[in-house]
Formats: sequence, C-alpha cells, structure tokens
Amino acid sequence: FCPESALFAAALALCATLFAAPRLWREQVTLMASVSPGAKLVRERLRALIDARSELGVLRGRLVVRDGAAVPIGTVGVIVPRVMIDARFAQALDDEALAGALHHEIEHVRGRDPLRYFAAWWALAVNPLGRFLLDTEFSRWLLAREIHCDREAVLGGAGGPALAHALVT
Repeated sequence: FCPESALFAAALALCATLFAAPRLWREQVTLMASVSPGAKLVRERLRALIDARSELGVLRGRLVVRDGAAVPIGTVGVIVPRVMIDARFAQALDDEALAGALHHEIEHVRGRDPLRYFAAWWALAVNPLGRFLLDTEFSRWLLAREIHCDREAVLGGAGGPALAHALVT
C-alpha cells in the first residue's frame, strides 16, 4: 500500500468534485417548477397530453414547467434526467407540435444525454488542450446527437411537420 498515491487520488477526486459542484448545483436550482397560473395550466395540458398518448408515458413525473426558462425546452439532470419546458413556449405550440418536441426530448432522456454532455464538458474543461483540439468535434457531435433525436422522435410517433414547427418556434 502506497499512502502517497492514495492521497494523490483523493486530492484529484476532491478537485474534480469541487470543480463540478457549482454546475450541478445550478442545475438543481433550475429544476424547481414555477407556481404561476400559466405554468399550472401548462402542467395540466401536459398531463392530459401524456394520458392521451401512451408513447409519452416515459415522461410521467419527469416534466418541469418554468416561467422564463433559459431554453424553451431541454433535458436537464445528470442523475435523473427531466424535461424542462418554458411555459410561454408550450403555450405557443399546438398539441401536435408540443408532442413532437416531447418525443425529441424522450430520446435525450433515454440516451441520458445530460450525463454525457456533463462528462464531455468536464473532460474538456479540465484539459485546456482538449478544448483547443476537440471543440469543433464536440460541436459536431452535439449537432449529430440533436439530428439523431429528431429522427428517433419521428420514428417514435411524432409528426415530421409538427416537430419542424416546434423547432422553428
């Protein structure tokens, strides 16, 4: 047993944890649902949509509706992926387009994309040369992942024009 190597490993683990902790904390804060009347109406609408479409059942208990979210819709949560939806975005879409967007996010939940994105972000942030050498590849990978989720959403039951409407909105 070599105590120096154990202490070095513990120090590295502590540094990695302290480096990642602020981002994980911000993520938990963004997952707090809004309690406004508009957000409550959107939550009820989403519940009805999930009840009417069995393929959306994966999202039961995983939807967070927020007022003024940073992104209109997205999957957040490294440990337990959840779909965060901006209330105004949901109100701007009809049921078909909203279902298309939810189908897309189901693929992010199934693929545990927040964990993948977090691991890639952490690896690139820790290694300064990694960001310089791999930034364009990482951007291409993110785009490819989004395209894959769009394709799987259409194959999973989302209407192509409805999904395109949600993307444009």
